Amino acid sequence: MVNPLLKSVMIFGLVTALVACEATEETPSTGTSFTFAGLAKTWNSGCITATDGIVTNANRTSIELRLYADGTFTQNQYWFTGGSCINYAIVYSSEGSFTIGSESAGVYPLAFTVTASRMMAWNETVQSYVNSGCGGTTPYQSTPSATDNGKWKSTYMMSCFAMPLPNSGNKFVDNIGSLSGGILSLGQSQNGVPGVFQGGSVPTSTTLSFY
Repeated sequence: MVNPLLKSVMIFGLVTALVACEATEETPSTGTSFTFAGLAKTWNSGCITATDGIVTNANRTSIELRLYADGTFTQNQYWFTGGSCINYAIVYSSEGSFTIGSESAGVYPLAFTVTASRMMAWNETVQSYVNSGCGGTTPYQSTPSATDNGKWKSTYMMSCFAMPLPNSGNKFVDNIGSLSGGILSLGQSQNGVPGVFQGGSVPTSTTLSFY
């Protein structure tokens, strides 16, 4: 008999792989010009040392940014414990649309509008972190349950003490980007979204590389 959590993880991985494959087939993955069509690709950051705002023992992250030729995006930010990108802790996902501004010195302003967001906890310890960091808006039960592990939970109306999350009143995200040699470079982003929420300081340099 397959462990329910393992089954959820396997299904999630399969769905992720299928969606990524479908996106690659439907929109040319060129990475050759700073246009919707030229950026249409699933971009990956690799394994980055960082600290999650909610799950404080998560110390590595990997960002998957899917940009589509129709001007929409999906970002999945995976967090891990144990000092490598192996032991999953939590995933933050956001999606919506984006626009590209006029180029200046090789850098383009980017404006994202987040229309949906979600999280997925991998175990009950992570659920407890979310409960502590998000109070009454947490999507998890007061006593964490294994039945919620590996399942998407909407975060679009959540309000957490430790970090901002997208919602209907906090959905606009700004950043800058450049493209060189097939590498997409973006400014430092806030957790779970591909930039900085409006009202914050928009990056002035690119520090994150996607391949």
